[in-house]
Amino acid sequence: MATKELPDRFGDAEILRSPYDYYSQIRGEDEIFFSKALNAFVISRFADSEAVLQNTNIFVNTPPINQSSAMAAYTERYYKLYDEANVPRRVPVLAMTDGSLHLRYRELINPRFMPSAIKRMEDALAAVVDGLIDGFIERGAEGEGSVDLYREYALLVPLYFFCDTLGVPRTHIQLMQDAGAASIALVTGGLLDEEGRVAAHLKLIEFAKFIQENIQRLRAGPDDSLLSHMIHSETRDGDRLSEQEVISMCATLNTGGNETTTNGLGNTLYAAIKDPQTLQRLAENRDLIPKFIEEVMRFDSPIAAATRWAKEDTVIGETLIPKGSCVHVRLASGNRDEAKYNHANEFDPQRGNVRNHLGFGHGVHYCVGVHLSRSEIRIGLARLLDRLEDMRIDASKGPIEYAEAGMVHGLKALPITFRKRRD
Repeated sequence: MATKELPDRFGDAEILRSPYDYYSQIRGEDEIFFSKALNAFVISRFADSEAVLQNTNIFVNTPPINQSSAMAAYTERYYKLYDEANVPRRVPVLAMTDGSLHLRYRELINPRFMPSAIKRMEDALAAVVDGLIDGFIERGAEGEGSVDLYREYALLVPLYFFCDTLGVPRTHIQLMQDAGAASIALVTGGLLDEEGRVAAHLKLIEFAKFIQENIQRLRAGPDDSLLSHMIHSETRDGDRLSEQEVISMCATLNTGGNETTTNGLGNTLYAAIKDPQTLQRLAENRDLIPKFIEEVMRFDSPIAAATRWAKEDTVIGETLIPKGSCVHVRLASGNRDEAKYNHANEFDPQRGNVRNHLGFGHGVHYCVGVHLSRSEIRIGLARLLDRLEDMRIDASKGPIEYAEAGMVHGLKALPITFRKRRD
């Protein structure tokens, strides 16, 4: 069955900012939508999304050479930039690998991201959060103040904590942020021109040099950091990661972890603060916070899509997916599927299946840092409620807008006013 011709709006700024009505149209009119803009089959329904992400025999994370628009950003001419800078070329790790190679990387770091390990980190995480809150309280006057909670909080909580956990100084926070943005831009390579691709790779080269310096330091004196663990620990194959693999792991963790948590925390804070009654309920009953976070991850998913490639000809429903085709699993669309959720377009933290969503992915590539991300968002919200009151969206700064991004979904800014809590 050929897919129905629908308006292909995946490059539209309006859709990038607010895609949900468009997702509903796609889900309602056909099983599968082929987007010429993405050069990919779009999977929009929950059941189909779950099936694709589970079926690792057919749908893989490793793309065929030159198959996707993103691969245009990883050709030899760009890799020569790394050679000229004397840093290793980036190689696929974690989410860009499959099978035993995926396990090589995931099993190495899994112990550092287990619930018990994250629990031991929570005091350090709370200290990072409190330090940021101290900053914008202290610059206020008479207990009142204002802050952009996205740029000065949601963006910085995961970046600071990732630096501390990785074992590198916070002095390069801007570089970490820029490298993450560069990676996302290259994944959506069709949205970049030649100059943009070169600039993104140069930023990743700068990041690689920074990690190289810290690898040399930790080889001489190991510590308990995540970076030291990746350098010195033995893999399931009985060897240790190469410098090239370690740098690639750092780049992937920097991008995946920070983008998920930054947008997850930002979207959660917005959902709480824009409704004073909701904010009051959360302040009075912290037991409501975990379910509230899960509903945000469903309703306003920070990761919009996951990409897979068909290893062979296959059929989804009645639609043929030819071998080598790119498939975009629109996680954010599946999370609004009326066939899965009652009143899917309503925000309801008390819904019965609140944790059954695609916000952290699904299957063997389920987010390795899910427990850390949940803790960062939970503590990030809870400590604001502990220390601030009368938090309100600062309407004088203009309307709240989402960024124009294809693979992630988050705010441009979240300006608020507040009073320091006195009790």
